[in-house]
Amino acid sequence: MINDDYPYLIHFIGSPSSWYEFRLSLIYATQAIDFPEYQEQCLLVFPDEQWLLLDKKYLKDFSQQVLIKNQKPEGLTYCSEEAALRNLPEAFTLISHVFCQKGMIEYRAIFEAMPKVRLVGSSSKVIRLTQSKLATKQAVVEADLPVPDSLIIESEKKLQASLLRIPQLGKKVIVKPDDTDNSKGLSLIHDTSDTKVLTKAIEKALKYSTTALVETYIPGREIRTCVVETNQRFTVPAMIEYHVSEQHPIREEADKLRLDTKGMPLSQSAYKNITASCPANLGEKLREKLHTYSIQAHQALDCKQFSIFDFRVSDQTQEAYLLEAGLYWSFSPQSMISKMLTASDIDFAKLSRQVVDEA
Repeated sequence: MINDDYPYLIHFIGSPSSWYEFRLSLIYATQAIDFPEYQEQCLLVFPDEQWLLLDKKYLKDFSQQVLIKNQKPEGLTYCSEEAALRNLPEAFTLISHVFCQKGMIEYRAIFEAMPKVRLVGSSSKVIRLTQSKLATKQAVVEADLPVPDSLIIESEKKLQASLLRIPQLGKKVIVKPDDTDNSKGLSLIHDTSDTKVLTKAIEKALKYSTTALVETYIPGREIRTCVVETNQRFTVPAMIEYHVSEQHPIREEADKLRLDTKGMPLSQSAYKNITASCPANLGEKLREKLHTYSIQAHQALDCKQFSIFDFRVSDQTQEAYLLEAGLYWSFSPQSMISKMLTASDIDFAKLSRQVVDEA
């Protein structure tokens, strides 16, 4: 049955910023389940500032042409941003599948300002906050959640002064861009006294962001959790453990995405350097701690409807340290949230539709 008040469901896909992020968005959006109670359309934004409205039933064919040929299909009616937004229905629900800053924040704010638009997920303000790993840590620390010690480097000009402070974080540190995803620009430094290696890692991170985050490396287990909020109740389903090891102590970009020879995303990674288990084999005490921390983080960050959190559990103390938050759900069987729900014997498709209906 079509939703009479909000009959249209718009999937916002692509990126105005880069073809890398456009392809990444397209890969995830194409896998999304159908929502038969809505008339589904896709609104695509391209890095060349052209836009396209497309019936969702044509999305898979469109995606294959883009990913294989690495170019926009011909014979379609592309238009300007103004024309695309003008041609949208008056009332609709929107699922955003974009990853770039402009898409996630600026364009989301435009949709938020439309009087008859319901947005699935958190607000642009919250997404802006969680895009910064440092700001995320600062917010959850106020809720008494443990996080690794860290410092921020805002430019290469301040690098030399920062090098003197980094050893205070410990012998091993993680260096990463403050506001990028999928482990782009990530490095593990085994000895902070090696300033040459440390400098290269910071310079690498600064290629992807205006700020680099350096944080204490926590040796131990890596656990991913999620929170799904429906009817003002929280569900924390089965958790995922990524089996890091001495040989592969961190998850790198290749562990998350399969790239072509030009470094462009083709699909989710099939690498097996780091395997995953869901549900994670956790003791009751640790599971309850992660359950509590996840809900506390969701509330501290003012998340809406769903959230994902990555934790490191210290080998020495068994304390769980929050690393970062994610506010993305593709509503596909391959999504991490969907997999966690399925591992808990929860019908993820049914819950997905409930989430969209409650937006």
